[in-house]
Amino acid sequence: MRHSSTQQLHAYWLRKRGGSPAPLRSAIEPAAIVPLLGDLFILDAAAPGTAPFRLAGTRFCANLGRELTGSDFLSLWPSADRDALTSALGAIVSNGATAVLEVLGRTGRGNPLTAEMLLLPVSQDGRRIDRVLGLLAPLERPYWLGLHPIPQLEIASGPGPAAPGGLPGATRPACGERAAACGRPPSSASRRPRRRQGLSRHV
Repeated sequence: MRHSSTQQLHAYWLRKRGGSPAPLRSAIEPAAIVPLLGDLFILDAAAPGTAPFRLAGTRFCANLGRELTGSDFLSLWPSADRDALTSALGAIVSNGATAVLEVLGRTGRGNPLTAEMLLLPVSQDGRRIDRVLGLLAPLERPYWLGLHPIPQLEIASGPGPAAPGGLPGATRPACGERAAACGRPPSSASRRPRRRQGLSRHV
């Protein structure tokens, strides 16, 4: 993982998980991860082939230019990426795997954005994994982010195979040679005024 936000969320998830394959949804306390809330989301992964947002952070929604709660996570991606994401979500739910992806986005004006996305298993009742805790962390924060929406995301690298609780090491290039090198250090974030961030809905 390259971004401090994905590292922090993964460390928090590990603490809450303990010896279980996944932490309880009720154990995820927003007050403990306030700096991350704007970029956080939770998916309902109970039914295969679909993953509606149960909640989505206000900054995440602003970056994509729309309210995401209730919409399908898979609808954010082109058809070429949906099979890989469906497989990754299936591994998270079935095996307690985790996934980290490098993601590309582009505004209608052609402004590019590279981000890191983390997907982690969560359980509502402690008996099965039926939620996915995620976070989208832009590797840069240009001045236009949140002003000019990104209508669609696409995979630059990942998801790869992962052991339960582990992070994938393999990468899958998207559209030829666009895949970025995973070992590259993150770029410095652009300075911009901070807005108060939170979650658009709690469940």
